[in-house]
Amino acid sequence: MHDNPRTILKNLLTDQEQHILADFRQDKRWAILELARANDAYLLYTLSKKEGQPDVRGDVFYNQYYQFGWTKSLSLFMSKDCMEKGVPLTPSTPESQQWADSMIIQCGKLGICEILLEYDRFGLGELSNPKDNEIHFVIRATNAGIEKLERYEFDYLNELAADLGTDSWSKVLKMRSKIMKKMSALVQPRWQHYIHYQTAPEIDAYYQRFGLLWSRTHCLGHDSFPNEATFAGKSFGLYKAAIVNLVGFAWKHIDFCQSLLLKHPDLELRNLLTIYCHINDLCEDMAAALEVSSQEASHILSLFTLTPNNKSIHVLTPRNYSPPLIQISEESVINSISGILSDSPYLFLLEELRNLYPNDWYKYVNLREETFRIELYQFFPSERFFMIEKPVKIKVEDKVITDIDAIILDKKTGTLCLFQLKWQDFFASSMQKRESGKKNLMKTANAWISSVSNWLADKDHRAIGKLLGFDLNNIAITHILLFVIGRNFAHFSGDEQPDDRAAWGMWPQIIRLINDGSKNKVLYTSDPLGWIHTSLRMESSTHKEFALLGQEFQLGGYRIVLESSK
Repeated sequence: MHDNPRTILKNLLTDQEQHILADFRQDKRWAILELARANDAYLLYTLSKKEGQPDVRGDVFYNQYYQFGWTKSLSLFMSKDCMEKGVPLTPSTPESQQWADSMIIQCGKLGICEILLEYDRFGLGELSNPKDNEIHFVIRATNAGIEKLERYEFDYLNELAADLGTDSWSKVLKMRSKIMKKMSALVQPRWQHYIHYQTAPEIDAYYQRFGLLWSRTHCLGHDSFPNEATFAGKSFGLYKAAIVNLVGFAWKHIDFCQSLLLKHPDLELRNLLTIYCHINDLCEDMAAALEVSSQEASHILSLFTLTPNNKSIHVLTPRNYSPPLIQISEESVINSISGILSDSPYLFLLEELRNLYPNDWYKYVNLREETFRIELYQFFPSERFFMIEKPVKIKVEDKVITDIDAIILDKKTGTLCLFQLKWQDFFASSMQKRESGKKNLMKTANAWISSVSNWLADKDHRAIGKLLGFDLNNIAITHILLFVIGRNFAHFSGDEQPDDRAAWGMWPQIIRLINDGSKNKVLYTSDPLGWIHTSLRMESSTHKEFALLGQEFQLGGYRIVLESSK
């Protein structure tokens, strides 16, 4: 048995990064362009791949290498070179494609190892060095990977939004072939390898609509602030409109590329799909779309752009969200199709807003609770349910010990529900932010449950009702239920256990349960609040999953083994 597997792995990663950079002797901007081409092409492949269709790459872990490797490769090659004039534009070739694909895969392995170090650091897994030139990893913690399950709840929200917009989507998709026929006459090759097209008002209007529908059903974080919240004097609604335009542009560009390939199948997709734009041209287009000045458009676009100055915020964490725009020169940016469509552009935007405008950020963060409460209450009709409009402070000997964010009483069954509502920021794949969010939620929520439970213990139900502000008349409280509801997450990998005197859940999960309960005619037939409480507790079972387990790969002179979960 060898010692210090963490040190061995850290040194191995450092050596590998140094070798990558030492072996690369070209302009790093060329590398970024070629890597962006590879990632965009892979995204289009995954978007067009039918469910159940085998992966032509032949490696079941290929997609994971790409997910972990894209932002890692950007972190290595994004440098001050990207602030120089001019773009080293050369066509993508089989050799450059092979280099880019292999580089992203290599960086993917580095990124996976960085995640293993973080799992080991926070006690979720364990690294070992059982023999020379081998490093093994095994999951140790309870509930490992539960964050992934919670992420699926957002997929439900996306599906729900898509279902609600079925008619709109149907109309838009029916028009697509007609629009693409018009596009075919407006697109042509440029400089032998690339693409050039003109657009038209009808086409722009179509993809504006397409972008709106797509962003509603695929972009996580659109509800982070009300539209009227302002950052640097610009409304969050304006930033949302910019995302709609970016998404619309991405799909318009994809369809122009497809139209050109139908006419010229000999062209290379990577040369068409990934393009760079002069910042001034992009600002003019965005200014026209948003009806703002070019200066305002420039400010808005800067909040979606990866630069050498902000790369430490956005791409140093493996498998983090992709940047929508990437600075490639002093005057140009890459329009990253993958950055706009594979992840939510809101995640990049929100991180920029929080870092650049902290005063604005925390001003509006403090108003989220009221929004959360209003949205919760809208599911419970007032003819059956009492709801307290504002949070209620509870006291012991005239001293405030905590407050209750939301209160609902079912007049029919007498079920009283007390809620703590937590609206957390997204942590993407950052284990450090995950740990911070975990500590904040677990500490405050468990303390809240204890305080409320102790406060309830020595009081009869009628006294509790009066203290909470209910005029009960002939309604008797039969039982009291506690809820902890997180906006974006509620459970974490690790051995720390939430206080089971409350039901813990997340907002998309609540929406799913309410909708499913309504469809099954369960929700309002007997004790709906009790049913939701029981359902949340049943779904909070232990879980042990880590998507990367069961694989192994070579890195440098070492064999990295991710053992199957035990």
